[in-house]
Parts: sequence; C-alpha cells; structure tokens
Amino acid sequence: MKQILIHDCAVSLAPKSWKKKNKIAEYFKKTGRMPLVNGSTHQHLLRDIPREKRMDRPDILHFALLLSLNYAKIRDLEVLFSVGNVLYKVEGETRLPRDQQRFYGVLESVLAGRLNPFIQRIDEKLDNLLKRDVWLFSRTGDSGFKHIDVPEDLTLIFGGRAHSAPRSDELSIHKKLNLGDHPLELWTALSIVLPQVLGLP
Repeated sequence: MKQILIHDCAVSLAPKSWKKKNKIAEYFKKTGRMPLVNGSTHQHLLRDIPREKRMDRPDILHFALLLSLNYAKIRDLEVLFSVGNVLYKVEGETRLPRDQQRFYGVLESVLAGRLNPFIQRIDEKLDNLLKRDVWLFSRTGDSGFKHIDVPEDLTLIFGGRAHSAPRSDELSIHKKLNLGDHPLELWTALSIVLPQVLGLP
C-alpha cells in the first residue's frame, strides 16, 4: 500500500496572547474555538514574525488533502499530515469540505484535541508508521524520479509549506528525489508524482 505524508504543515491555532484582539475575540465568542492563523486575515498580527517562521497557510494543507483524497478513492492510498510534532491520519473515504472556511472549522476542532471520526491524531513515532521504502521530495535530492521503479509499499513525503521541502533533519535518512530546479507549489508536486506512483494513466 502507498502512503503520503504532508510533513511539517504551516498550520497553527492563534496563540492565547491574541485572544483579546477584536477579531479573534469575536470569532471565539461566536464559535467557541480559537481560529487558525491565516496569512490572508491576520497580516497585522504577523508583521513581527519572519516569513519563514509563520504558521499561516492552512490553505496549502486544504488543497493538498483534497487532491490526495481524490486519488485515495481511485487507488489504495493512506493520507497523513503532521503539524509540529503531532501526526494525523485522514480516513480515505472522508469527504472534506470544499469550502475553506468550513474546512478550517474542522481543523480548528482537531488541533484543539476534539475527537473527529475522519481525522485522527496518531500518538506514535513517525518512523514506526513509515513504509519500508520512503521517498522524500527535496530540491537538494537526486533527479530522475521518472526512471525509478515504484515499490509496492512506499511512503511519499512532501513539505507542507510554500515552496519548501520537508525538514529532513527530523526524518530518518531515505531516498531524496528532486522534481526540478525551481520550487513548486505543493499541489503541483502532488499532481506530478501521485498519478505515476499509483499507476494512473
């Protein structure tokens, strides 16, 4: 069985120090949840945080999960993602909301620790979950992805941030592959890799 991991996603709940900010307070009063940090709506609160350290792109995870789960309906594909050091598994039959705001509500609940039948927190070490063969896509990796035989049991690891590879220092040493000299959006990389790995026309 194939497995995909969207690793080190740029996703975070708003910190408690923001709770008294007007928009955050209104959202919490309305929903009972702290919102996800969102680069589109919280620019004024992110000014002092360096861009590479911001956890403000839940849209990237949304697009990646929608795409991956579509492939999971065609072929056996296990879908995982990580936020910080926490791993989550998304059931293959899950119909994620297409609307971003509805998806954000689901993710806010999950990150706050509330039980969800479709997205489950996995309290296990990452290396214990990976398949025997692991391909990590990185701009520093070897080229020639199209010419490699695809193992039956395989984990594909992609970085969950804009134009970034996974933080390989947190992962065991595995085969690193490169999709090109230029940074690609995550959903573009998935669209290139998944059809070939899953044997789709």
